[in-house]
Amino acid sequence: MNNKYYIIQFSYMKIIINNLLEDELYSELIHEPEHDHFSGFIYYKDNNDYLCSSSTNGYINIWDLFNKNIFKVINTNGCYLAHIIDWNKKYIIVSDYNNKSFKIIDIDNGSISNINPEHKKKMACIKKINHPTYGESLLSAGDDNIIKLWTIE
Repeated sequence: MNNKYYIIQFSYMKIIINNLLEDELYSELIHEPEHDHFSGFIYYKDNNDYLCSSSTNGYINIWDLFNKNIFKVINTNGCYLAHIIDWNKKYIIVSDYNNKSFKIIDIDNGSISNINPEHKKKMACIKKINHPTYGESLLSAGDDNIIKLWTIE
């Protein structure tokens, strides 16, 4: 965006970006159909900043933060999406709360792979970690109070 400090609020029906130090609204991001937003991340590509966000109606919206408009929409067909992470420059991973799974999404072509980690209850959170033995790994946590470690073979 620029060299200022912002706070991003993922909320009901919109995403709000405020300039933190100047107490001003930078942007309200809305793209229909809208619903709850729980999570997102910023990534840099082709000399531009993008905000990738998940919503509970199954849409992953990718926003151009400089132009303040939608860049790309990925539809997961009504999945209740919770936490989303940037895995690398090619893939994002998002937790599918109600289906007790997570999705690996190719950010360029929008293809979706579903992974079922066999949590007994809904899966709320995923985190990328650097494990001392396995390297880049994924943690998944469900409402069953179980945390699972996923590694790449």
